[in-house]
Amino acid sequence: MLSIRKFAHLGRSVPKASLKGLYGGRQVQFGNKVSEWDDRTRRTWKPNVQWARLHSRLLNKSFRIKVTTRILRTVDKKGGLDNYLLYTKNKNIASEFGVDLKNRLKAVLKERGLTQPLSPGTTTTNTQTPVGQTGSAILDEVAKTRPNPFLRDLSNSKARA
Repeated sequence: MLSIRKFAHLGRSVPKASLKGLYGGRQVQFGNKVSEWDDRTRRTWKPNVQWARLHSRLLNKSFRIKVTTRILRTVDKKGGLDNYLLYTKNKNIASEFGVDLKNRLKAVLKERGLTQPLSPGTTTTNTQTPVGQTGSAILDEVAKTRPNPFLRDLSNSKARA
């Protein structure tokens, strides 16, 4: 496990809760609420943290963790949890959980003899890629053998007018 000192670059102490989830360096911010008459009252802005279940295709496992909505958008943009962790610097992940999971993903890639996973932002790839050169072929095989139970089959549904 990493210590809190590893994230000293963020400028202030990091809350323990953010080390267990994926906050992306977001913290409580402080400032003033300024009234119409220029009265100033101290207030705080907390990050928008939600519970989310994120799936790792390489580990074939789901994780239920606290995530900021900003990180959820980033995970979607990068094409999944695996791509987000593998293509993001440790200082930007800024959590013990995220860095540990990233190291586990790298170990799985190395164990399978893969040079790289899916490229960032790519969700589907060419299945002609030989296994052993990139991780995309094995991820496509996993996707074929285990269909997503959350996607509905729309081929039999009635057309809506």
